[in-house]
Amino acid sequence: MRREYIAAHKRLMDESDGTSSAGRDVLVRLAFEKLPPETREVLFLIDIMGFKYAEAAEIMNVPTGTVMSRISRARKELLRRVNGDDQDEEQVKQTP
Repeated sequence: MRREYIAAHKRLMDESDGTSSAGRDVLVRLAFEKLPPETREVLFLIDIMGFKYAEAAEIMNVPTGTVMSRISRARKELLRRVNGDDQDEEQVKQTP
């Protein structure tokens, strides 16, 4: 999954349509802020702070495998939101 995340990140950077680096940063930050707290926590610890899975597991008081699962799901969700696939949950629920 890490390779997919890196490849998608690289693709986003390469395919930029003139959006400034600051603009991309804002998009990522806004998407990050919309994530649930548990999802933000694991992304923050692993991808922002650079902790190893075992270190993050100790901080979060969960097994290492749980961190691995959460980071995989969190990266997918963040990419989905950055790509604009984040329909409001209420809209999804109301759609027949």
